[in-house]
Amino acid sequence: MSRRRKWRSFEQKPRFLLEAALGRAGARIQRFKLEKGFKDMRLNTLKPAPGAKRPRLRVGRGASAGQGKTCGRGVKGQRARKGGYHKVGFEGGQMPIQRRLPKVGFRSAMAATRAEVRLGELARVEGETVDLEALKKAGVVPAEAERAKVVLSGSLAKAVTLKGIKVTKGARAAIEAAGGKIIDEA
Repeated sequence: MSRRRKWRSFEQKPRFLLEAALGRAGARIQRFKLEKGFKDMRLNTLKPAPGAKRPRLRVGRGASAGQGKTCGRGVKGQRARKGGYHKVGFEGGQMPIQRRLPKVGFRSAMAATRAEVRLGELARVEGETVDLEALKKAGVVPAEAERAKVVLSGSLAKAVTLKGIKVTKGARAAIEAAGGKIIDEA
């Protein structure tokens, strides 16, 4: 009865066995790793780098521990008390930065009811006539949109008829060049 030799790691395996197990390219990579001193990364051997996990500092355990009595908080004052030191943005009575800087911009409430449609998106609408309901049904504009405007972006392959939708000058020319038309622009 023959005894099979068990190699503990890739370093001990002969070259021909490495090539048989990993293929020629895999064996070359494995040899490179061994030469450079790389170790295989295994889930059961993962651990934090040395010094990354420091033990928790136990304060208030006597003078010899280094953080006794006042626990490193000094003597009296707001910083020494428990339960929060200051509110967010507080700068010790100095005018905080969010109040020193000017207000800028605003968010339009009307923006939620307006939608912009690219020329290329008109192809997603089924049928020849395109109105606001058809755009909503095709998922081109959000359901809460009250008005839509077609802009010149992308290309239009099929002829469409727009009803009750605004159109930019460039988009109008592109729609008419594709054989489409615009009826009662809103």
